[in-house]
Amino acid sequence: NVMRNGRTYDANCTALSSQLNTKGNKFGFDVGGRVSQQFGLYSDEDVTTGYTAYLGGYKKYGNFTFGATYSEESDTYDPNDLGYLQNNNSRVLSGNYSYRTYEPKGVFLRKWYEGSVTYGRLYNPNVFTSMTLYQELGATTKKWLAYGMWFYGSPVKGYDYFEPRVPGRYYELPEHIVASGFISTDYRKQFAFDFRPEIIKFNYKDWIEYSLFISPRFRFNDKLSMILSTSYNAQYGDQGSALTVDGVPTILNDTIVYSIRDRYTWENIASVKYIFTNKMAVTLRVRHYWGKLVYNSFHELKQDGTLAPHWYTGVDANGNSYHNTSLNIFNIDMVYTWVFAPGSELRFVWKNSIFDYTQKVFVNYAEDFKLTMQAPQNNGISLKLIYYLDVLRFKRM
Repeated sequence: NVMRNGRTYDANCTALSSQLNTKGNKFGFDVGGRVSQQFGLYSDEDVTTGYTAYLGGYKKYGNFTFGATYSEESDTYDPNDLGYLQNNNSRVLSGNYSYRTYEPKGVFLRKWYEGSVTYGRLYNPNVFTSMTLYQELGATTKKWLAYGMWFYGSPVKGYDYFEPRVPGRYYELPEHIVASGFISTDYRKQFAFDFRPEIIKFNYKDWIEYSLFISPRFRFNDKLSMILSTSYNAQYGDQGSALTVDGVPTILNDTIVYSIRDRYTWENIASVKYIFTNKMAVTLRVRHYWGKLVYNSFHELKQDGTLAPHWYTGVDANGNSYHNTSLNIFNIDMVYTWVFAPGSELRFVWKNSIFDYTQKVFVNYAEDFKLTMQAPQNNGISLKLIYYLDVLRFKRM
């Protein structure tokens, strides 16, 4: 519940969640929902009410399990006074199944195979939006080498009613398929690594996406360990609303301008942990994220959700882009923790952060990192004490 002073509206969010299991926990059922209320949002006497509800049933015992869920969110459901929801207005029906082995056999400790299908619609109007299929298989060997692969995608066209940023308009999302996999070696060894590639192909000209994640980890001794990770994502021919650098959609004489663009993302993380004793440790985490968006061409979003050529160029008289953007986030987090008694701890935290949002997209990684380090920095220090008080000790006294 949020109570505000003055003429600003008040808000309330109420939730009910329940779970019912059969004897032996072989089958289970979930039922629940939430109601959001905003009092005086548009006028003193106005009450805006929305809801979300879900129902699920599943078999969760044994090697073979399955389940199905249904959920919906009304177009007036808004819990953002107490949390965060990016989009409402949806109905989702999904089903899943899996087969898992839990007893070692041959060279394997366990194996699994699972899949799901998801069907989506809008709540208002009640129209089709998407259908997604998912399949995964994997195994872990007795040497603790885990590997697997998964495939998912949409065999039919989808309809995105949110990206155009105009009520009632939609974008026709082409069919696509995703292929990915992973390898993870034995974490008990001094050196281990995780490796995960991914490729996404859309049924539209040159729209394709590549991703790669690599994370080596080192355990130097029983006290010092380090984990490094790097990820790269490249989207070529990505389609979306032509947003300006201020995040405003481009609409010219009631024409929604869409764009074909390239999106690149790099993320590098280094995490070091040193354990002084079984009650005292310090961790240091350094992260750099760089994402840039380069707009190539602009198009009109037609009433049927497809794209058509448009005269808009996206540049000013000097040839500078209204849309190209580059985002850099650099963080350092150091945490010292001392557990001085059971359930009680003292924690000292230092945070350093840089947030840089520019239009300098045609630079290499080294140049970009150098420019990021020259941006303003924020530093924060906090000290937190948690003391667990056992009331029963005083009762015994």
